[in-house]
Amino acid sequence: MIRFVKRLLSYLAIAVLGFIVGAAMIYIYIVRSGPELQPWHTEELTAEFTAERRDEVQTFDDYRQLEDTLFAQLEQQIYARTETGPAYKLARYSSGSDADPHRLAPNWNRSFELPADTPLGGVLLLHGMSDSPYSLRALGETLNQRGQWVIGLRLPGHGTVPSGIANVRQEDMAAAVRLGMAHLASKVGSKSIHIVGYSTGAPLALDFALNALEGSASPVPSSLVLISLSHVALPFPPDDPIYGQRRPDDTDIIYLGQIPLQGERGLLLFSADWLLRLRYNPFYDYVENRVIDWLHDASGQTDAGAISRDVD
Repeated sequence: MIRFVKRLLSYLAIAVLGFIVGAAMIYIYIVRSGPELQPWHTEELTAEFTAERRDEVQTFDDYRQLEDTLFAQLEQQIYARTETGPAYKLARYSSGSDADPHRLAPNWNRSFELPADTPLGGVLLLHGMSDSPYSLRALGETLNQRGQWVIGLRLPGHGTVPSGIANVRQEDMAAAVRLGMAHLASKVGSKSIHIVGYSTGAPLALDFALNALEGSASPVPSSLVLISLSHVALPFPPDDPIYGQRRPDDTDIIYLGQIPLQGERGLLLFSADWLLRLRYNPFYDYVENRVIDWLHDASGQTDAGAISRDVD
């Protein structure tokens, strides 16, 4: 009986192993039989900022100069190799297409700075993973109109090509955050500086604040605003030109507010319910007002203490 049980178990083990190997081979076949990878999936842009470049990139201005080189590399290695014309009207890397971010001025995929003549304080905006500074553009413009010196930081590996995220590390993003905060301190002096972190930007904001409180980074932020830790409260207002409630007057710009999306190579397929996460936030005004009130109340404080707010 014992010998029979052992033999049965060995047969079952062989069958399970065979099933796993067979399933793996089928999966590999399906993946390999998909659409051919494009240059933006495989090319590595070597001009991207990394933590190892801190000695040569010591300021936010240095960071933006390196970003100029990075986007010139993007033009040479990606845009120049992508066909153009009516058949590529929605191709992200086809020059002049509806999806070409160069059609918007400025290019919100890049870091931006919104100065103030007499700043009340400073705000660093940190976007989320696989995102770009565009996601916090509207909030940044509103805060700047209210007297804040605003920086929208493009995190390393973002705003260029999908392959950029394959090599980026937390250390690279954290090093870029330090450059942004140091630059704001040089512009607003002893006035309050706040960090607004959306999605992945939230833990980066917390990481900087904790390091600042321990004395290994500066300045200590006056407050943190952490938006959508669960990635539900998107920071897009209803009048956003790309994700907004209604199609903009400019019909030459791609509009994604009302259409279903499918991810790269069919890897992501969103149901109607999930599509709500890709559109404007109907409660954006509420989120914006909470952020404004929070920064106003926190501006008189000189250290971060336990100050943070999760807007979700």
